[in-house]
Amino acid sequence: WRRGRSTPRSGTGTRTTSSTTSSRISGWQIPSLSRYVIDPKTFNMYVRSRVSIKAGEELTVQYLSALWGNLKRRKIIRSEWYFDCACVRCADRTECGSNISSVKCFECNAGNLMPRDSLDYDSVWFCSKCNSEIAAERIEALVKDIELEFDGVLETEEFWRYRELLEKYSGTFLHPNHWILTTARRNLIQYMCYGDPTRIFPPVDHVEKFKLCQDFFTTLKKVDPGWSDLSMFAAREFHYAKLSLLEREFAVGRVQMDEFSVKSRNSIDALDRINKDKEFLVFDDERDRLDG
Repeated sequence: WRRGRSTPRSGTGTRTTSSTTSSRISGWQIPSLSRYVIDPKTFNMYVRSRVSIKAGEELTVQYLSALWGNLKRRKIIRSEWYFDCACVRCADRTECGSNISSVKCFECNAGNLMPRDSLDYDSVWFCSKCNSEIAAERIEALVKDIELEFDGVLETEEFWRYRELLEKYSGTFLHPNHWILTTARRNLIQYMCYGDPTRIFPPVDHVEKFKLCQDFFTTLKKVDPGWSDLSMFAAREFHYAKLSLLEREFAVGRVQMDEFSVKSRNSIDALDRINKDKEFLVFDDERDRLDG
């Protein structure tokens, strides 16, 4: 595979397929394909690779948001697509090292609770420190209550309250990377980008914004690698926040010129690469259309 051509070789790029064929593309929570567009004239579907694909490697797509944890996502897949996903992420209790479903231990609070068998919906959860066991029903009840609080922020459009959720639950009831908190970070970052950040009090300073973007970017890379709108957004905001904080530290004399020059150039180069890569998330008729 390579950009703009259909070839039996490794790489990244665009591929044409019919809607019938696309319906047989496997679901995989760490997928190899991202964007697609349907040509209204030929009804061909053009799919965009999001990672380098080896010749002969199975093509996979993501059915649901990468931000949802295993239990929530797998139950929806079972009810709507009628199969139990057993991909590499679903089969891993840590979800590729992200701990995006882990909650803090009810007993010692120092360890993280994870399912003993992540492919068993009713599996007991155990603590990584004290090894105590908790029934899945108690985990689901806790997460459901917090999710209702999370949904309430969206319903009232009081988006600055995501910050309160992070302060209230991160490291106390939920693992800091838990999908509810990771989604809250995403939503709060988006609000600061596209909403009215003056409604957030006290204001979010450069250090707090960098921490928000860094935590979101670091977690997302583990569950949503490759080219996607979300991963590009996370990378862009991380490097913008990093550059902004660096400029602030340089202005007050905490960073010397040599360090500032190197680190700022690294962030600027990263932003340039992101802008260039984003071009390939959008279908270009002349560049991507395949003859025949």
